[in-house]
Amino acid sequence: MRLERGISQDEMSVLSRVPIRSYRDIENGNNGNPQIRSLIQIAIVLGLDPRKDLAQIVPPSAWEVAERIAAPAVINKSRFKR
Repeated sequence: MRLERGISQDEMSVLSRVPIRSYRDIENGNNGNPQIRSLIQIAIVLGLDPRKDLAQIVPPSAWEVAERIAAPAVINKSRFKR
């Protein structure tokens, strides 16, 4: 999905505000226990509906925090392809 949108791993890290090493580990499947907040932030940047796609594993208290963190970057991502 990231590549389809023309976003590099470095750009994804900045937009989602997930450290690059953590992002790479998540994308490559090397992080068996990623932070829920990181998954939500990545989903938001990718244009997914994390409430729907991650609803079974994310507690309600994590949504507001993750959305506040990722939302400003998503608003500014218009320079990237969709």
